[in-house]
Amino acid sequence: MRSFRRSRKTGGKFRRGGGHHEIQEPRKRRRCGNGGDRRNLVRLEDIIKEWKRQIGSLQRQAGKARRYQAMVSDLKTLETHHAKRQWDALEEQRGSVKEELDSLTARQSGRKWEIERQEGEWRPSAGLWPKWSRQLDVARKVVNELRTRISNHETASFSIVSARMS
Repeated sequence: MRSFRRSRKTGGKFRRGGGHHEIQEPRKRRRCGNGGDRRNLVRLEDIIKEWKRQIGSLQRQAGKARRYQAMVSDLKTLETHHAKRQWDALEEQRGSVKEELDSLTARQSGRKWEIERQEGEWRPSAGLWPKWSRQLDVARKVVNELRTRISNHETASFSIVSARMS
């Protein structure tokens, strides 16, 4: 009779006899060993397919991210150019408003000097009073119109400067 002893390390059995030991695989393992290997290979193939699918998805996503970054960069460049053009237009507009304001200020001071001169020369007399009164009213209206226009231009100039600073 042959005696068998279980091996703790291999899970198989040692067969004693003839002075040497042979390791025997349990019958259960021998029967299903090839099928288990095939199943493991199928599982590995499935895992590899899934990883390839996920890698493809990630590559597409990375391509989209690169295109998005390029578009954001282009958008920033376009916004910068647009802001520069707006700035130049506002500067040009501010220059023309300043010129007109200076012109109106000069006209106002000329009219004011003319009114003061006419008021200084004015002497009440019965025949000239209505004529001078009308001329004085006309001169005062012109001065008031000029003051209004100057005020409007100062407001516009202030708005342009405020818009430029914000």
